[in-house]
Amino acid sequence: MLWFRFLPLLSLFFLVLSYAIFGWNVASASTLWSETVLAQFQNWEFGLKEEGIMALIHALALIAIVLTSLALTAPVSLMTFFVGSWVKSFGQSILSMVIWSLLFVLILRWFNYFAEFLVLLCSAILGRIQLREAGFGKLPALLTLTALCLASFGVGAYSYYRWNAVI
Repeated sequence: MLWFRFLPLLSLFFLVLSYAIFGWNVASASTLWSETVLAQFQNWEFGLKEEGIMALIHALALIAIVLTSLALTAPVSLMTFFVGSWVKSFGQSILSMVIWSLLFVLILRWFNYFAEFLVLLCSAILGRIQLREAGFGKLPALLTLTALCLASFGVGAYSYYRWNAVI
């Protein structure tokens, strides 16, 4: 990967850009999602407010970002857990095939969300490789990657609300 040395911040730029766009997309969709949830639960009188639902949507996105960053620290052990431990017996292999088939159908059904997740995952992997090439250890690379992802997601969401004056 000789070209990494010539363009040291390119992958980190793509990381920040992709997570900022993801923040913008989540912020733009959260208003529609919160109105839909409020319309569904209007008759049940749970006392839900649009701001609370939007905060929950953003919190779920932040949790997904942190979990993705954590998954990048030990990818081999996670693959061993998800693939290796499911095929120890005949019953477990049948169950794993059913679960993986269901997952495949869900990926095909919501391919646009899956493609967006893959873009985020690939940019995070490139950012982690760049940080490791720069001499960061596992924990500093994880913390830096997580901070960059969360900050750029926040900048994207904030810029959507600032630009559209929804706040």
